[in-house]
This record gives sequence, C-alpha cells and structure tokens, in this order.
Amino acid sequence: MIETSPIRNIWNNVLDFLLPRLCCGCGERILDEAWLVCRPCLDSIPPLLLPICARCGCPDAKIKEEGRCANCPPGTAYFIKAQGVARFSGIAQVLVHRLKYQRRIEYAPLLSREMARIYREAVNDGAPIADIVLPVPLHSTRLRDRGFNQSALIARPFGESLTIPVSEKALVRTRPTSSQTSLKKSQRRKNVAGAFACKDSAAVAGKKVLLIDDVYTTGSTLNECARTLREAGAESVECLAYARTVID
Repeated sequence: MIETSPIRNIWNNVLDFLLPRLCCGCGERILDEAWLVCRPCLDSIPPLLLPICARCGCPDAKIKEEGRCANCPPGTAYFIKAQGVARFSGIAQVLVHRLKYQRRIEYAPLLSREMARIYREAVNDGAPIADIVLPVPLHSTRLRDRGFNQSALIARPFGESLTIPVSEKALVRTRPTSSQTSLKKSQRRKNVAGAFACKDSAAVAGKKVLLIDDVYTTGSTLNECARTLREAGAESVECLAYARTVID
C-alpha cells in the first residue's frame, strides 16, 4: 500500500509532538522537518577568514614562501589543494562530534550538502571537477568498533549530488593507527606513514581524485592518502573536509 502525503504529514506531526526535534546548537524546537539544526544556528557558523592558504585551505593564513603557510604539511605536499567549509569550533564542531562520536549518522547529509555547495562554487570559478571521490578510510578494527565510516557517509550523498562516482574500496587503511587527536604534528606524520594502500589502481590511474574527510587538522592523514594515490597513478589529488582546525 502506497502511503499518501496526508497520512505521512499526520504521522510526522504526531512524532514531532511526542518526540520533538531539538536543535543541537541552541536546544530550540525545530519545526521544519527538512532540517536537523535550526537556521539561526547554521547561519551563525562563520565562513573561513581570509586570507585562505591556496594549498592547505588554512584560514587567516600566514603565507610564507611558494604560496604555502605555516599550517601546510611540511616537506612534499602530495595534494594540490585542500578546502574546508567552517572552522572546527562552535556549531561546526558540535555537528562533527554528533556524527562521529554519538552515532548521529543523520548529520552526514547536512555536512555533505555544505561541502557540495563550497565545491560547486570552486567549480563555477573555473576549478576542474574531480573524476572520482574517495572517502578517507578507517581500518577494519576501527570501522567494526564505530560501526560506520563518517567520511564515507559524507562522500556518498556528495558524489550523488555532483554526479561524481564514489569508491569506498579503492583506498584502504592497512594497519590500525593511534588517534591523531592528542598527537603533535611530527607524531601525526609518523603515525600514518605507510598506513594506506591503493587496492584498485585502475580506478584512480590518470584520474583527478577528490578525497573527502570530516576534519582537516594538520593534513598528515590526507597528505599520506594523497601520496599513496599519486604513487598508484592518480593525475592529481584534492582534499575537501567539512571542518578546518587551525594549530597556532
């Protein structure tokens, strides 16, 4: 039996009365069923401050030489560009934590939608569009413990909205790594060195690859992923994350 729109509306109204949806930012009730966060809270997320580093996407960047800033990965940068939507603070940080640590997977499409908006703006400004989208992979043990890969949950609707194919198997994490959260920059690089492998070189060879992640911190993980993909024959690698952490 096909559910009619009036019945669906009645059911949604009953659910909203019994289990009202509250904004994770301000705690106010959300009346628009299409949103998980109220519009004022979403609008309160400030854009990344200029100048933005052309290489790593760091906001309020202190540019050094060759267009790189103090927050760029040291040594060789294997990705040509990284972008973010918001600084990893305030509502943006709450959204990521709800998804990642509280298993609120319904937040993934919201993050994906904002990332797609930023990416479309770049393409409209003349940036080349990717041939394939890859989420940053989790190791099988971490995936089993968490139950999902938040980057993959973001990448799926992103790829669909831009009609770019998404591969969740081309890039894999070959060994478990410690959490990067409490590590220093040099420790982060060592932690992820050699931790990835390309299992489907044909999927990336000669392709413009877009890596998707939830948070960009030092760029160590994304840079190691990019190195692996370039060695597998990728023409270029760009990175896109929802939130951008700035390490002073």
